[in-house]
Amino acid sequence: DDRYQRPLNASNIAAIKRIAADFRWSRFSPVIVAPVEGGSYALIDGQHRAHAASLVGIETIPAMVALVAPEEQALAFIDINTSSIKVRSNNVYRAALTAGAPWAIACRDAVQAAGCKLMTSNRSQKEKKPGEVYAIDLIKQLVARGCGASVTAGLKALLDYEPNNAANFSNHLLTPWLGACADCKAGDAE
Repeated sequence: DDRYQRPLNASNIAAIKRIAADFRWSRFSPVIVAPVEGGSYALIDGQHRAHAASLVGIETIPAMVALVAPEEQALAFIDINTSSIKVRSNNVYRAALTAGAPWAIACRDAVQAAGCKLMTSNRSQKEKKPGEVYAIDLIKQLVARGCGASVTAGLKALLDYEPNNAANFSNHLLTPWLGACADCKAGDAE
């Protein structure tokens, strides 16, 4: 389910190829899936194992079936993947949005109110566009501190100042800028 499952990048594909090179199910636990419409299953945990099995021609794989709604599937993805492996913040955020987690919705709303977008996947530096915000941990921290209005005001000021400059939305610039906006309570009603 692309709403919460992380996209495969070059390092994921390399890991899948390493697994496939000497693939044996005896070395792995079953994948975790949940039924979805049409008789298919959404993969909650085991994306690398499933792809590696496919690469070596295995058509059926052992799976544990979890009978849970899509929101719970997304929460399970977060719990499973953050406790055992490092999952990027944008993947956790995407899954949290799918699950309807209040923190994710509050972060999305604070960024959208500025005319920007809190990104659910990463892009190369060349592909990044003005208004795309990748600093999910920073936004989450500031919104949790009650500084959502400051996040909105700070992002809106950057977008208004130079609407065509993607570099203004880099994590390196946003960290001190939005921190300063929060410290001076930018956007708060007096």
